[in-house]
Amino acid sequence: MENQDLKKIAENYKSDKIEHGYIEIYENYFQELRENNLTILELGVADGKSLLTWSDYFKNSKIVGIDIHKINLEEKNLNKDNIEVHEGSQSDENFISEIIKKYKEFDIIIDDGSHLSKDVKKSFELLFPSLKENGLYIVEDIQTSY
Repeated sequence: MENQDLKKIAENYKSDKIEHGYIEIYENYFQELRENNLTILELGVADGKSLLTWSDYFKNSKIVGIDIHKINLEEKNLNKDNIEVHEGSQSDENFISEIIKKYKEFDIIIDDGSHLSKDVKKSFELLFPSLKENGLYIVEDIQTSY
C-alpha cells in the first residue's frame, strides 16, 4: 500500500467509518500528522477494521485498541507490529489507569466504544488528562448515545 489516502485504506479493509462519513473528516485532521510517531488509542475494536486502517495510515505510530470483549488477533489479522490490543471496559477506572500507566500519553483518542452516555463521559473523564497538548479526542456515533 504505497502511501494511499485514508479513504482507499479504509475501503481496502471495508471499514464502517466510510459509510458513517467519518473518513473524509478524519483525513482533514490526520493528513498532516500521518508521518509522525504517535500513540493512538481507539476504544472499541469490534472487527478490527479501523485498527488495521490506522495501522496502515499511521505507519510510524503505535495503535492501541481496547475492547470489553476478548479479541482474537490472528482471526482479525491484528497481529501487526504497531498494533496492541487490550481487553477491558472503557469505564473501568483500574483498567484505564493501567493503560495510561503503560502508554503515558496519547496523541489521538477515538471513542468508538459502547456509545452509552455513562461510558462516554466516564472514559473522557479518565482519559482526557492523558491526551497530549494539541492532541485530538474524538467521540464517534453520539447520535446513538442517549
